Amino acid sequence: TVYQYGHYKEDPTDYWTDYAWADEEHTHYATDYSVSNMRTFLNSIFYETAFNDAQREKIDETELDSRCLMSIKGEEGYEKFDFASTSDKVFLLSTADMVNEAYGFNPDKNKEDPARVLYGNDYSGYTDPDKFDNWWPLRNVTGDGIMCSRRPGACTNRGHVAGTAAWANELQPVVPAIILSEIGSDFSGETAVCKNHVPAVKTNTEATCTLPGSGTEICAVCGEVLSDSVIIPAKGHTPGEAQTGNESSPSCTQGGSYESVIKCTVCGEVISRETVNTPPTGHSYTASVTQPTCTESGFTTYTCECGDSYTSDEKPALGHSFVNYVYNNDATAETDGTETAKCERCTVTDTKIKPGTKLIDFTLAKNFSSQSAAYKTFVTVNVAPGNIPAGAAVYIDGRPVDGNGGTYSADIGQLAGSRDVLLEIKQGDRVLDSALLRVEVDSSFFGKLSSFFSNFLFNMFSWKRVTVNFR
Repeated sequence: TVYQYGHYKEDPTDYWTDYAWADEEHTHYATDYSVSNMRTFLNSIFYETAFNDAQREKIDETELDSRCLMSIKGEEGYEKFDFASTSDKVFLLSTADMVNEAYGFNPDKNKEDPARVLYGNDYSGYTDPDKFDNWWPLRNVTGDGIMCSRRPGACTNRGHVAGTAAWANELQPVVPAIILSEIGSDFSGETAVCKNHVPAVKTNTEATCTLPGSGTEICAVCGEVLSDSVIIPAKGHTPGEAQTGNESSPSCTQGGSYESVIKCTVCGEVISRETVNTPPTGHSYTASVTQPTCTESGFTTYTCECGDSYTSDEKPALGHSFVNYVYNNDATAETDGTETAKCERCTVTDTKIKPGTKLIDFTLAKNFSSQSAAYKTFVTVNVAPGNIPAGAAVYIDGRPVDGNGGTYSADIGQLAGSRDVLLEIKQGDRVLDSALLRVEVDSSFFGKLSSFFSNFLFNMFSWKRVTVNFR
């Protein structure tokens, strides 16, 4: 029974905080066995109901040491965890009892001990005899380690000695104990204490993964030794995750391998070692495109990082592309000229004959005369009609000049001194032939006089003698 007189717990989840006081004077803890309802129940209702008069006469009243386990062991400083000693006929076992080897228990409270496990029965919270989910309380505390508190001790469902579970409820069974002055016919010997033994094995030597252990078979209810030579089977290995080692990486054409090793997670022994082969990775090619040129075909080269390669996707050579031919102005009177084009894709050039560019014999055209009147100078060119090809025209000083009977005349404007005059025969934009003339004006007195007599009918003051010379 837990008393909580006037107590308020600030943190309900703090299971390790001391419980409240048991009475108004605050002289006892609620878990103190000496003032608990459990002690009262065991020595009154239970005692009167469970035993007849003859049996009660043989039950001794026992002085109980309910101090903390550490105090019982002689350790100092644990007095605050001690409960008052009592003298009872029926009682709960103590934490010191549960580590007493003379009673058949493991002296280490932290070790699992089947003798401390309470299997299901008609009087336990869990009645299934195959289950051992019962915790059962003790009358004093352990008082050591992180569990050092005023909670009563308990035997766990695994056979440890610990503190009472914080979640303990009405399902938690109670195991009363008595000390008999004698065992007579009233108790019918052993069967009166335990009608049906519940075998459990107390481990003496722990089994390992490969070696068996040894133990003693006892009754989990009454503690009687049923067999002192129990062989505990080896536990067997506990396989861990497979680990890899001695790895050989595969290449493009050759497979690889690695070892798959499984070890026991308990003892570390190698349970299995298997060589696993891995397939070749196969080639992984990177494409590099070589474009075709005018004279060379194109293709794609596929290269693997291992060095293997091959070519594919061949494309034919493109051939040269000559488009924009330019006339070289190299025609003569005997032969046509040539024109040249550069390939659009490379530096190669192509030169070919340009028909119709043969120069005209200009010898007959190079007879010139000139005159000057009203301060205007005229240049007259005499060209035989046969010397001008079809579609061609005569240009004097850059201007086309109409001809009549082979005579072409053009005004070159007012002239003083001399200047050059350009004579051209062109067919469209193409120049078939040309000549540069030097026109000079003679303005001397005798030049004027000569001009007067040559041109008497005209105003002598407006005429000048013009001389045309080839340069």
